[in-house]
Amino acid sequence: MLERAGVDTGCIEPHGGHPVDALQDQLAVGAWNIAHLNYPSAPGESPEVRAARLRQLAEANLVVSYCPRASRFFGHPAPGCPAHPYRELLSAGVPVALGTDGMPCLDTPDRLSILDEMRLLHRRDQVEEGVLLAMATVHGARAVGVDPDLVRFTPGPVAGIICAPGTGSDPIRDMLLRAEPPGWVLPPARAELGS
Repeated sequence: MLERAGVDTGCIEPHGGHPVDALQDQLAVGAWNIAHLNYPSAPGESPEVRAARLRQLAEANLVVSYCPRASRFFGHPAPGCPAHPYRELLSAGVPVALGTDGMPCLDTPDRLSILDEMRLLHRRDQVEEGVLLAMATVHGARAVGVDPDLVRFTPGPVAGIICAPGTGSDPIRDMLLRAEPPGWVLPPARAELGS
């Protein structure tokens, strides 16, 4: 990819291992947002190596940001590879946030919305509503350094409130089955977000 972009790759030394292994020392310090992590193990690695890597990720102060529509756009999973391991990561204790890579990857050319990422996972993978809400709110807030309490339904300051159509006995499920965009009820509280 770098060569196609005209970047001289002669000075780039391959580290010879999985990127998570190469970042092991850095992951022990600070907070991290790891984008994508489509393949937490290399082809041919044993299940034990994969499990150890997932434990390492769960012990680090990090969030994995998964962009379902961007992954689809860029052809992931690669032929012969398993789907994105977001469920496996969540089960291992790794917070996974929903994200997006931007307009060229989207099937909603009029908007960027994490709600649309939620809708894709709900339709495609039948992900439970509560899991999707956590991925879109508290995990997402943590990924960008915002206090997760600002996106919870609790008294106190909030990061903003959106409204999305949903009716019937299960309005959240209904909202996930629809296509309408969300709208702001209370725009983002910039002061609360620290911007």
